[in-house]
Formats: sequence, structure tokens, C-alpha cells
Amino acid sequence: MTKIRHLSDELAQDTQAGTQARRRQDRNLGELIDLIWQTDELRRTRPTPMDEARNAMYYLDEVLTTTLPDMLGDLSDLLAEHGVETDVTKPPLRFGSWIGGDRDGNPFVTPAVTAEVLRLHNDHAIKVALSLVDKLISQISSSTVIVDVDEALVDSLEADLINLPGLDPRVKELNVSEPYRLKLTCVKANCATPASVSKQARCMSQAATTPPLPSWHMTSWWCPSR
Repeated sequence: MTKIRHLSDELAQDTQAGTQARRRQDRNLGELIDLIWQTDELRRTRPTPMDEARNAMYYLDEVLTTTLPDMLGDLSDLLAEHGVETDVTKPPLRFGSWIGGDRDGNPFVTPAVTAEVLRLHNDHAIKVALSLVDKLISQISSSTVIVDVDEALVDSLEADLINLPGLDPRVKELNVSEPYRLKLTCVKANCATPASVSKQARCMSQAATTPPLPSWHMTSWWCPSR
């Protein structure tokens, strides 16, 4: 699927015949087509629940990082046209999956498998979130030398700095007048705190000891992010 997407992206580029850009495009297209032809369409071994869960992560990545941001922005604009304000703390969509949770007859899905799939979901969600945080850190460079910031942000940042004594002093020095960058750095650091790890462990333990549920009940809210 990734190769087909890259192939589509290459074909969408408008290049002129005889140019270096066209030659590079032709070379990339040739490499992609060769790789697609050489890729087996079928797996030679039966997929496990973990294989299915990892495969689902590919599609979830595409939705979360490309489709969803634009869709939510469009939805917010449409609602605003009708006088409805959206609450950023209450997202209108939540995601879940039955993969690894159909313990109502599938002999390959055990409590340990359910816990492992939840751990995969949790780790992957954090990975996606951190990549977006890194992107925001690089983009939001607003400085208090030029603009004012909300007092709530200042108070929140002060609390973070107290609770994160191990934060790199150099980061605090470099971003002393960039509260948004510093706040986002704290958000990133919080994801690796012992408290976060402990909470994840409790979620995994709960999943491993929970009685079987119907497959459609297996959702990511078993281990909420907050």
C-alpha cells in the first residue's frame, strides 16, 4: 500500500520532458514498479492477531496524520457558519478496534494477546502524538518579546517546570522567551515520566484479567491517554 501511494504521488508531479526533474521522476517510477512486481501478493504464513493489529496501525496512521486534521478543520468551519462553536477538548471522533479483543470464540486471542495489542495501540498513539508535538515545536516560535501570551499558559508552564526538574537546562535557556515551544517540550517530556509508564502498566494488567467481551467492544478507550 505504501508503494502504491508513493507511485500515485510521483505520477501527480508535473514535470517537463527532457528535464532533470522528469528523469528523476522516471527513475523513481521505475524503481517503484519493479518493487511492486517483485512483491508477493500473498503472505505464506497465517497472520496472528498481532500481525493484524500492526496492519491496522498503517491505516490509522494515514487517517490520523493526513485525513483527520483536514476533516476536523472543515467540520469546524461548517459548524461555525451555523453558529455552532466546537470545543477542542471534546473531539467529535474516537477510534477503536476489535482486533485482539474478540475473545468470544477465537482461540488465538488470549488475555495476554489482548494486553499486548493494547500496549501496541498505546505505544503507537504516543508515537504519533509525539511526532505531531515535534512538528508544533518547530512551527510555533511566538516570542514574548513580540506578543503577549495567556496567563493560563504561563501558570501551566511554571507548574510543568516544577514537576519536571530533569528537563534539559539548555532547552529552558534557549526557549526562555518562547513559552509555546517550552510548553510543548514539557508535554513531550511528560509522556516518558514514571507516572505515565505506571499508568500504562495498570491498563495492560487490567486488560489481561478482564473477562472476554464481544468483539465489537474491543476499543482503545480501555487505556485512555489521560
